[in-house]
Amino acid sequence: MNKNNLALILACLALGISMFAFFRSSAPVSASVTAADSTEMESEELEVAVLMQRFQWNVNKLYFAGMAGNKPLAGFYLHELEESMEELAEHPIEENGQRLDDLVRAWGLAPLEKLEESLEKTDPAGFKLAYSDFIQNCNGCHLSSGHPYLRIVLPTTPVMDNQDFNP
Repeated sequence: MNKNNLALILACLALGISMFAFFRSSAPVSASVTAADSTEMESEELEVAVLMQRFQWNVNKLYFAGMAGNKPLAGFYLHELEESMEELAEHPIEENGQRLDDLVRAWGLAPLEKLEESLEKTDPAGFKLAYSDFIQNCNGCHLSSGHPYLRIVLPTTPVMDNQDFNP
């Protein structure tokens, strides 16, 4: 393993641990959530940091699949991302005076539909533009939720280097 890969892995690990520690104190799932909505999480807290790590993982893989023109693979990661966002949207969690479920609907799920349309209609260059717009929405959500220091950028390296993203 070369030094750059090791540094990337360590940086990702540090980011994940930092995000986990920061969001660990997230508010517990509201008692008003119905049994059907909370089957998976019963009385546990929804770990926002874990969902954010899942978002970032799928967003990274989505980028490389989309840029390679592999629409089925990009669609898979887009679907996984949407499922994670919907999970957060189903729980009325408040943080820093903001309802995270409302923010993820506005800043995440709505723009995700535009990204999906772009994936179906355009080439990799058009996808990259739509993806960049989506990333700006991620950063807007972070700003709105009181986390302006969480800034997402276009990836330069796949989160995993042992996957072929080509169609």
